[in-house]
Amino acid sequence: MSVKNNLYLLSFKLPLYWLHSLTPVTSLSMLPGIYSFAVAMHLEIYWVYNLFFQAILLMMLAEIGLK
Repeated sequence: MSVKNNLYLLSFKLPLYWLHSLTPVTSLSMLPGIYSFAVAMHLEIYWVYNLFFQAILLMMLAEIGLK
């Protein structure tokens, strides 16, 4: 799938993160805390430049002395 400015979607991944929490004890009759767990999905998208566009960018950077 191509996107403007010669960027192409390379891949994406959905790593899962486990979130842990412990509820505080608010009364002596309660259990000494209750554990709870949740799963959070974090979407990471990776983009790559078209090789032709990247070569032009490197030439431009070399001309102005940034590389």
